[in-house]
Amino acid sequence: MNEEKRQRKLEEKRIRDINNSLRQLSRSAQEELGVMAIQEQEHVFFCGNGIYKKIYTFRPAILKNKKNELIRALCSLFDNRMRLTMCVKNKNERLSAYMFLTVSYRAESYYEAQTIICDYEAKLKSEIARILNISILECDLDSSLSYIYLNSTGEMKQMDAGQLFIKKGMHKLFNKCKESDDGKFVSGNRYGITLVGKNYPDEMKDMSQMFYEKEGTYQLCVDFRKYNEDDKEIYQYDINRKYSTEKIELHDNEIINMSYLVTAMVDTEEQVTDMEQYLMKFYDSKKIQIMPGAGRAKEIFFSSSSLGLRDFSSMQNVNCNMISDLLL
Repeated sequence: MNEEKRQRKLEEKRIRDINNSLRQLSRSAQEELGVMAIQEQEHVFFCGNGIYKKIYTFRPAILKNKKNELIRALCSLFDNRMRLTMCVKNKNERLSAYMFLTVSYRAESYYEAQTIICDYEAKLKSEIARILNISILECDLDSSLSYIYLNSTGEMKQMDAGQLFIKKGMHKLFNKCKESDDGKFVSGNRYGITLVGKNYPDEMKDMSQMFYEKEGTYQLCVDFRKYNEDDKEIYQYDINRKYSTEKIELHDNEIINMSYLVTAMVDTEEQVTDMEQYLMKFYDSKKIQIMPGAGRAKEIFFSSSSLGLRDFSSMQNVNCNMISDLLL
């Protein structure tokens, strides 16, 4: 009995130690990133309200023709809300791109979150990365912060997670941003436009053409999650009630919940007006209904630059093929 009690106390201590391994950020860092605490060894961000996030990275080029298979696999295997962020820069007609996968985990404690994250990563490695033969790597905290700094300022700088615990260590990363009511913003020396996707055709071809034809820095964000059975039943009932007198069957993995955000940045005020006209014309030619992020430009820019640590989305129901079509 004494041995059982000793083992129980050891297990309780282990759980406490895991939960206490989260380190609270300075107030300025919390306000900038929308993150309350981090777990340094496992590269996890705690965003409050039971939400933990972790960032993974891979090169878009390695996906080649596997984008659709990747999206379907992610939606089939996981209930998590996920975000794909593609950052593309066209300068002097040379294109560079990198991509991130930000995964949200919901848990009552970090001890519970740790188990959920381990299960997710085991499946990600064995049932997606290995089968599709693609390399998906976890992004450590320093790298995540460096990319966030690059996205928000346009400047390369090696960041250190230790700055998150120092007063004003991350001060004014986003606070320099000023927005207008038409979806535009100014951040430092860069002028930007934000757009929110609203409606999409059944097929979209040659979306990468957008980046080749106009110089600038683009951030494309696609948030997505699959329906659980209750949600799917409600949605199926709703579309039948609205549009049909006969029952329409929804196929598994066919319908997902998705949000599409676009941020484009250039060097001058004149260029941003030209960029807005170009983007609206381009999306119109693809029969994609897209609208300026009127009154929400800062929120959208903050969310896209922070790789989804700061949350913003406009979710709607689409076919899962849409995600791979919208990305490079």
